[in-house]
Amino acid sequence: MNITDIITSGLLAENKIHDRIIGIYWPSECSCKVNNKIIGNCLRQIYWKIYGASITNPTKVSTIRILKLGSIIEENEIDIAKKCSNLYVADHIPFKMDIEGITLSGEIDAIYQQEDTCIGIEYKSGHGYYFTSRIFGSSKNPPLPKLKDIMQVMLYLLYCKDHQYNNKSIQDFKLIYIDRGTGLSKEFNISLNNKYPIIDNQEYDDFSTDDIIARFVQLDKYVKKKIIPPVDFHNYYSKNQIKKMADARMISKIQHKKWDDNGYGLDWECEYCPYLNRCMTKEGIR
Repeated sequence: MNITDIITSGLLAENKIHDRIIGIYWPSECSCKVNNKIIGNCLRQIYWKIYGASITNPTKVSTIRILKLGSIIEENEIDIAKKCSNLYVADHIPFKMDIEGITLSGEIDAIYQQEDTCIGIEYKSGHGYYFTSRIFGSSKNPPLPKLKDIMQVMLYLLYCKDHQYNNKSIQDFKLIYIDRGTGLSKEFNISLNNKYPIIDNQEYDDFSTDDIIARFVQLDKYVKKKIIPPVDFHNYYSKNQIKKMADARMISKIQHKKWDDNGYGLDWECEYCPYLNRCMTKEGIR
């Protein structure tokens, strides 16, 4: 066995599903309905993770490496912040919030300070055309954070309103994106106004913290009753559906060809799901 094979085995061993406790969920698993479409995590996927269902579609080693690069970038940014005068306050701050009969547990990436204010920090990274055009904007669209990331930060803000750091309350978070391909960064200021997000001083009313919490409560009911949730995304588009989507310009030419060659299409949330084959079997597709 060569060195690469040994490292690959180690990466796969590290990437096992964590043991979970019923009733405790992670802020990064947030989701809610926005304009009649679910944005965020699939409840069925979380359900299977909690009950330790066997994985049918293991994550590729290349994907694991890419995700680890994101963690390395985050740690480096925090290390640099520690060396900057009067900026760093804390990092990897434990987060635990009991609300509506459930517990949300995780950690806040960092807390920095500017003048007399403490600011929460959430780092995200990505790469590629769609990431760049979304986060950094394009000729047609202004820069905007991913909705799921906004939801996660909204939960942190809900928690922070009752907690202080260095005797200071946290009213704002910085959602900082770093492009793994170019090294460029972009930050957005996130705050709350009556449970709705404010992004760079612009208020959005498409979803609230109540909507996000309600989805967790819904998940908790499925978990405790041992009822597998309905699928939140499309794990199968027929060739006829693909053609209609292409004609309506809902998918790109590249996506159309890929799906046509495969004989079916599916949402990207399903494409990278570790339980895809299990889900398709349940739906009678396989």
